[in-house]
Amino acid sequence: MSKFKLGNRSELDGIRGLSVLAVMAWHAEIRFCRGGKLGVDVFFVLSGFLITALLLQEWNKNGNIDLKNFYIRRALRLFPVLFVMMLLYGIYASLYETPVQALNSYKYIAATLFYVANWVQVVLGLHHPVLGHTWSLAVEEQFYILYPLLLIRFLRTKANHRWLLLYFSTVIAGVVLNRFWIWQGTASYDRAHMSLDTRADALLIGCFVAVLVVNGLVPKKRWIFDLIRILSICSFFILCRVISRGIDEEIYYKYGGATIVAACVGIVILDLMGRPSKPMQWFLQIPPLVWVGRLSYGLYLWHIPVFVLVGANVTLSETQLKITSFVAVLLVAAGSFYAIERPFLKLKDKYVSSGRRPFKVEVNPKIQETPA
Repeated sequence: MSKFKLGNRSELDGIRGLSVLAVMAWHAEIRFCRGGKLGVDVFFVLSGFLITALLLQEWNKNGNIDLKNFYIRRALRLFPVLFVMMLLYGIYASLYETPVQALNSYKYIAATLFYVANWVQVVLGLHHPVLGHTWSLAVEEQFYILYPLLLIRFLRTKANHRWLLLYFSTVIAGVVLNRFWIWQGTASYDRAHMSLDTRADALLIGCFVAVLVVNGLVPKKRWIFDLIRILSICSFFILCRVISRGIDEEIYYKYGGATIVAACVGIVILDLMGRPSKPMQWFLQIPPLVWVGRLSYGLYLWHIPVFVLVGANVTLSETQLKITSFVAVLLVAAGSFYAIERPFLKLKDKYVSSGRRPFKVEVNPKIQETPA
């Protein structure tokens, strides 16, 4: 079994910080961040990596995964601040929107709280100018519901974890082909952009990297680490390039560009979990960037409502308005984090696995030969 322990990785918070700033800059229409929406793909890869790493650690420690506690921890992490935001927007809609607009808002609030906001856009064509970005939360939550069940089923077969890597690779290839056929067909842009079956490749690439890291499947040879480091540096610059300049959407959705972007993120994470480049690690651990990363969930949730509110009530030049909007979002997200998110995060400790092993688990000898 692997001795890998995820722990608190500030460099991953740094990646979150860069990603959420990229998304915010894209929504603010800042010219040097024309591909900022790709920050969502970075979040997907990180989510897949973190969830898989935590689940595998629990399995390796206890011989089982407590799904009830897992879902409670997810709810404590994600739902409280989302509920507060939806409540506040519901009040705003009842006071300031027309009856037709308010009804549309109420429907979208319900879809968001039940984590189906992506499908109401894809299937029903129900869009919202302020809450539309919650589609990505729905994709992640749908993945969180389905994926642990499939992972546990695989782990109980006691198969070599390399078979799990093969399974992930096969499904990723299937997602790429599925997105290709959807894009060239008659389906809507939202169908290719917002569906779980067309965006799961990024999440699964994160899962793939977690299996490599947690189970020590990366050969412990110097040239391997050097190669990963070189690939990581190249990947980081590719990500900076596509986020700053953007990428053609046909290439991105039809020809696998989304998967390449996600693979670059995965390589960077793989490097950070091994022997990373010191300059890159130092950059990602800059305290203000790490702090922004810890606020990233709140920043993502609140940034469009705050942008809209500031834009409707403040008369400034374009540059001053953008600066004011960013500062306002940081203040709101910080207040949200310390007043709402952090108290609930402390409750998660009550739902950590106790360490008991309810049944014996036979471990494949090949896995034992590759400790982390």
